Amino acid sequence: MKKPARIFTAAMAAVMLTQVNSFGASEYFKDVTYKYYWAHVAIDSLYNEGVISGFEDGYFRPASTIRRCDFLVMLYKKFGEEGSYIVKLAEDVERGIYYDDAYIWAANVGIVNSSELFRPTDAITRQEAFELLFKCLEDEGIITADNKSSDISGFSDSGDVDSDKIEAVGTLIALGIVSGSDGLILPESTMTRAEMAVVFYKAGDISEEIEEEQSGIITDGSISVDVDAANAKYTITTSIDTNYLVDGVEASLKDERVSVEDRGKSGIIITNGGSLDLSDSSVSKSGDSASSVNTGTSGVNSAIIVRDGSKLSADSVSINTNGKYSNGISVLDGGNTVILEGCDIATVGNNSASILVVDNSVVSVLNTTIKVKGTGVPAVSFNGEEGTYTIKNSEINGLGEDVQAVTTAGNLTLVGSKLSSDDSVGLQSIGNTTVNIDDTEFDTAGAFIEITDTSKNASDHTTKNTTNITDCDLTTDSKDTPIIDVVNVNSDIYITGCTFTSAGMLLRSRIDKSVNAYAKGADTTITFDNQDAEGTIVSNTNASVTVVLKNGSFLKTALNPGQSGTANLVLSSSDDKIQLTGDCYIGYIENHGDYSFSNIADKGYCIYYDSNLDENDWLDDDTYSLPNGGVITPR
Repeated sequence: MKKPARIFTAAMAAVMLTQVNSFGASEYFKDVTYKYYWAHVAIDSLYNEGVISGFEDGYFRPASTIRRCDFLVMLYKKFGEEGSYIVKLAEDVERGIYYDDAYIWAANVGIVNSSELFRPTDAITRQEAFELLFKCLEDEGIITADNKSSDISGFSDSGDVDSDKIEAVGTLIALGIVSGSDGLILPESTMTRAEMAVVFYKAGDISEEIEEEQSGIITDGSISVDVDAANAKYTITTSIDTNYLVDGVEASLKDERVSVEDRGKSGIIITNGGSLDLSDSSVSKSGDSASSVNTGTSGVNSAIIVRDGSKLSADSVSINTNGKYSNGISVLDGGNTVILEGCDIATVGNNSASILVVDNSVVSVLNTTIKVKGTGVPAVSFNGEEGTYTIKNSEINGLGEDVQAVTTAGNLTLVGSKLSSDDSVGLQSIGNTTVNIDDTEFDTAGAFIEITDTSKNASDHTTKNTTNITDCDLTTDSKDTPIIDVVNVNSDIYITGCTFTSAGMLLRSRIDKSVNAYAKGADTTITFDNQDAEGTIVSNTNASVTVVLKNGSFLKTALNPGQSGTANLVLSSSDDKIQLTGDCYIGYIENHGDYSFSNIADKGYCIYYDSNLDENDWLDDDTYSLPNGGVITPR
């Protein structure tokens, strides 16, 4: 992953470069004697860092040559970064061999070219080593356009340096990393282990001692812009076609196109408290990517990544990805803020989300259209349990096998929006979450709303989910799929001002061991407040549902006609009415002492209650006639 570029000049190098010139011998290796006074500090330092090691006989063998593959391993240990990289290996590099992690990293960041033979077992020459180190330091941001040099005129054998390596050699000389020997570069000579230690040590010394006087640098692969520390804010107007990094600074980007086809890269990365105002622009990423993006926290394969307490404000931005495991926006590591206004996000590819939030952040999706076509993951996934999420006046559409429109494990406000899914649910609310839904439409093959818990907490009922629904159109012709499906979780549901009608089930409360083997119960309370509704309400074994009608609500239903679970009925006043569409098998009924049951239109159907429950003591274990021929009677 590209690090922020850092400005470094030859004058600074002259001041800060630590010279390795102490007389003495190694503390660790018996063959690094006083003859290697120029290398022993470097060797011991790198040994302490774990970059280099000796041999079992206690020798370092400083005069020995080093193979290209081993040089790359030590370069990786000194400067490399672990990550999820997928690259093509060179024909002569075997996957699974001990140096393949180093090679994959180096190929990913451009240090080696995987389309060319690597010659891993050849002894590395000095100029080859200098070139690899140069490319590494360039990727690290230590070498920039400001401190590059092609001047090698001070050496009598400068003509022996390959033309494509002159800049690498000249720059390392200018920085003081390479000094030559007796006025010679010796480019074609093989590098010794001692020489390798010295150049690594000097390069590391420079890397550590450069003071980042500029508070941050924004880079994209082709430009490097110094940001004033006192006023770290500016607008970029240059064309960008590769990784774009906002590291710890404020920046804005307008009327730009960001396009990435490299599987190991993302379009924009905002990190370390950085902030980006992005407007009237497009960001696209194509090609399959590494699978870890959706299962872990690396998130290396997305059009946009926001991480480490950073902020993204996107206005009228088009975001497109096409490929497996390639997200539109990944929000990682917590403490981030993302505001999307008037955006259009389209994601095509299996296991690819338009928005993936891994940790706790604040995310607002406003007046935005999102479409996902693929399999396996939701269009929008809010995974941070302590995050705060808002979707307003937006349309989210999941197309493909098992693609939910939205899942949330944190508090969500959903207003004036439409959620669609042609194979799954519209909204999945997970765990101890509060969801407020207002003026929202659903068009789904599965439940409009699924409330569930996949954690071990489901086994001891410590999780409580709250869902408040107002002024929504909740109407379905499906006879097999409930509008609201509660699975393995305790839930409070409040409904008012909605159109709430189903040809089949309004609500199902159930245990599903295939979803969570730890689940032992699902207790749901649904409150209708000045609300009319029509459809059955059911629960299965070890699950229950309590139906509360208040403030003049009307419910046309059969409660638990399958008899397998428990359903309870609370009519708060005589103004709350129920019309039976089938026999009801319930736990308890509360009608506030109204023995006439004039607010129950039975149509000849019966209510069977559990006389063993204390809540039914007022019924005295008796049978009561209902107005139209049905009865209320003990089971």
